[in-house]
Amino acid sequence: GGILAVADRVDGRIFVATATDSPDAGPTKWKLAGTVGRPATDIIWVSNLNGGTGAFLVGTASDAIYKNDGRGYYQGTISGTSGNYTISLTNDLGNNYKASDLAVSSILQFRHFGNGTVFALTGGRGLWSTAYPDSADPTWRWE
Repeated sequence: GGILAVADRVDGRIFVATATDSPDAGPTKWKLAGTVGRPATDIIWVSNLNGGTGAFLVGTASDAIYKNDGRGYYQGTISGTSGNYTISLTNDLGNNYKASDLAVSSILQFRHFGNGTVFALTGGRGLWSTAYPDSADPTWRWE
């Protein structure tokens, strides 16, 4: 509630600001909160994840700089207070995710319509979906 987040398409840095700081938030209001270490494509908030407060999902793209085939996405939880937030990120998201083509895909966009279903649109590997709040390890399906 009240946090804006943006992800950097160059190196995956994630910046946050409180909603009261925008739309006129200057550079000093945006604070670095975390990084995925590779180009980020999209960032969304999924509320009430596993009975908790929710999580950020950060899509990543192919990374020619780091020459790393793994792409997929990261899940992040936020902590801290206004002006001093941090985001803890992981892409250790269970066996279903690790074994899927989604784990090595460039994720172009996420969509979450508030009904628990999250869609991930990939670059060349189709559309995927999962009922994200229902499981600690999301079960992704190729649509």
